[in-house]
Amino acid sequence: MMKKNFFFFKIGDHEIMNMSVKELNTLLKSMKPNDAANIKRRRRILKNKGYAASSRHRQTSLVGNLSIERNHLVKQVTKNLRKIFFLFLSNRFLNYNMIMKHYHKNYVVGNNDILISNY
Repeated sequence: MMKKNFFFFKIGDHEIMNMSVKELNTLLKSMKPNDAANIKRRRRILKNKGYAASSRHRQTSLVGNLSIERNHLVKQVTKNLRKIFFLFLSNRFLNYNMIMKHYHKNYVVGNNDILISNY
């Protein structure tokens, strides 16, 4: 069984993390080099865990925000495409009507004969 360091029981993770660098250095000067190295290592591990946790939190919130923004943009694009499609259909219908009016105005349709008028 591995021996536990006395200072790990006396100094908790919370205290190690909340100490200023100046306070930590003062404390470490009064310790054995091996104990000081263990506390420095523990503090570095705790800080890295904190950085990793904040990075994960930032990434998940960013992904959530981007997902919301993407859904909003997809709805906008769908709405705009629908508008464009209906405009296209209505334009096509209007063009067809204009062509038919022009055809009926300028051409006389008889018994299977097309007679050209106004030309």
